[in-house]
Amino acid sequence: AAAARVFARRCVVGIRANVERCRQYAELTGQLVTAIAPVVGYDRAAELFKKAVARDVPIRQILEDEKVLPREEIARLLDLHQLARGGRAGGSR
Repeated sequence: AAAARVFARRCVVGIRANVERCRQYAELTGQLVTAIAPVVGYDRAAELFKKAVARDVPIRQILEDEKVLPREEIARLLDLHQLARGGRAGGSR
């Protein structure tokens, strides 16, 4: 118990998330493919993700660059706040 308190006081207290960096990590995750697969199909989603990885860019950029979906739909499907709450972005959950 004492070690946990010392650890908290010396290492944890004061830590702040770098919100922009966290958003960048979230945008680059392969998990976003699951949000677009129901709309574009699994194979197409996987192909788009491979392109994103090869170019080291977010899947959102590939979708926009290749005009796979309208920007509004991309924004709805890849709404990070909604996806973090669970369920599908733009869905009823």
